Formats: sequence, structure tokens, C-alpha cells
Amino acid sequence: VYVIINIFLIVVISTNSGEGFWHFGTFATAFFWGIGLLFHFLGVFGPDAIFGKNWEEKKLREYMDKDKEEHQRFQ
Repeated sequence: VYVIINIFLIVVISTNSGEGFWHFGTFATAFFWGIGLLFHFLGVFGPDAIFGKNWEEKKLREYMDKDKEEHQRFQ
């Protein structure tokens, strides 16, 4: 959605404005929206979001604990 909307906005802004294509105003929406998405991503998933420290160990422990709880519940 980000890419499609920004391509549309860049085309509309560049054809309707009297300024050149490489003017900052042409890309301002995409730039600031991209910064906003980056901060949102980091806020939701944390700075170690992309396979951060001990990611695999944490997920394995999480699944094992969940399985253990379910196993104990049905005994």
C-alpha cells in the first residue's frame, strides 16, 4: 500500500506542480511517511526486531512453555 500510494502521489504532485521533478516537495510525503513507518516498526517490534539477540531461543522456550502448560492442563 505504501509503495502504490506514494507512486500515485509522486506522479500527481510532479505533474501538477510547476517545480522540477527532483524537488523535495515531490518526495516529502513518501519520505516522512517512511520515517513514520520505521518508528512504528521499531515501537511495535523493538530495536532487535529483525532476528535480534537470542530470538530463536526465546521462541523455542515460548513454544515449549506453552506446550508444557497445555500438557499439564489435560493430565
